[in-house]
Amino acid sequence: MRRIRRGSLFFLELGSASKGAANRDLVFLNQSWSRCPAEKWVPALLEGVWTRVLAMLQESVTPRDAN
Repeated sequence: MRRIRRGSLFFLELGSASKGAANRDLVFLNQSWSRCPAEKWVPALLEGVWTRVLAMLQESVTPRDAN
């Protein structure tokens, strides 16, 4: 068995590990006591960005009054 040294760095391939319906909660560990707080704010952040982009696109398409 190989020993892990102090200061070792691990890269977890969560994208690959979470593929499949049974493994979807793996990324944020939402079924675990150690769930990631980002489970709530990452989707909220993405929704906010998406909403702002759509509003900006709508503004650029809407004709402005020529005063």
